[in-house]
Amino acid sequence: MSKNDIVSVVESGSSLYKGKGVSETEITKAEAELNVAFADDFRAFLVHYGYAMINGHEILGLGESPDVVEATKAERTKGHDIDDGWYVVEELNIDGIVVWQEASGAIYQTVAGARRVPVARNLSEYISR
Repeated sequence: MSKNDIVSVVESGSSLYKGKGVSETEITKAEAELNVAFADDFRAFLVHYGYAMINGHEILGLGESPDVVEATKAERTKGHDIDDGWYVVEELNIDGIVVWQEASGAIYQTVAGARRVPVARNLSEYISR
């Protein structure tokens, strides 16, 4: 899926709320603060929406609290099986389950103290589940 697929997935989904998008400058600042590179689809999501509640998912972003920066910093301290460069895209608030994305676009689910589980190849696929 291309980064443009995320826009069509969000637009065709059951959306309760979508933000208005953020600038490339805000995205670059967030990446620097976390020392990560956002996946292309997440960057496109941020530019178009900033954050959204879509298809039963509350996808974190920028411009709404908690945002990807706050959540990632907090979750990094909780013993999740993650690699450097991962960032939080959703906190399920169920049994400590957190959904992460890596720069390649792959999506993983973690629970503190347990092994990571791959759940989707990219954000579009994850939201469409």
